Amino acid sequence: MSCYELAPISSDGATLGAFTDGTTALGRGRMRIGLDTMTASNGPADFATNAGAGTAFVLVTGGKGASATANTSEYATVTPGGQLTAWASPTGFSSERDGTQLIIANGYAYAIFGGDAPMYSQTADQSAVPTVTSTTLAFPNWSNAAANFTTKVGRHGAVSESAYFYVIGGTSNDTDALTTVTQILH
Repeated sequence: MSCYELAPISSDGATLGAFTDGTTALGRGRMRIGLDTMTASNGPADFATNAGAGTAFVLVTGGKGASATANTSEYATVTPGGQLTAWASPTGFSSERDGTQLIIANGYAYAIFGGDAPMYSQTADQSAVPTVTSTTLAFPNWSNAAANFTTKVGRHGAVSESAYFYVIGGTSNDTDALTTVTQILH
């Protein structure tokens, strides 16, 4: 799919409003994507100065399309009221990243593992975001983040806490279910 839906959250976080359709479609329909937001809290050091303290972007990476794999990255700006602007496509991966997890930290976007099932990746890719304005992000080429697993991992969970990324569960071949929890310093 290339669509999104959004719902408001009350100021105290206790109530989730009704979901409504988003107004802009991704450039390419896909599933099993990496998804995160970039704000002044996890963007480059000059994010608030160049983009504004209240600016927020939604980023989508990798995935698998209906007829082919997706190696693209896309981003959109969050507008007042929650709708997203038209999606833009900066530099994508050198190859597809089906089922990747995306984490944004310290002005870098990290695509954690993934790959075309069952040929998952054992590497994480990163891209610095050196230039940001209130409407644009500039990604140079994605490159290996030098954080490699000893085995290939896909369909996993990943989260950032403090100075660590945690990669949890997943599969190495689509027939097993991993019970591992791996901690990576970023």
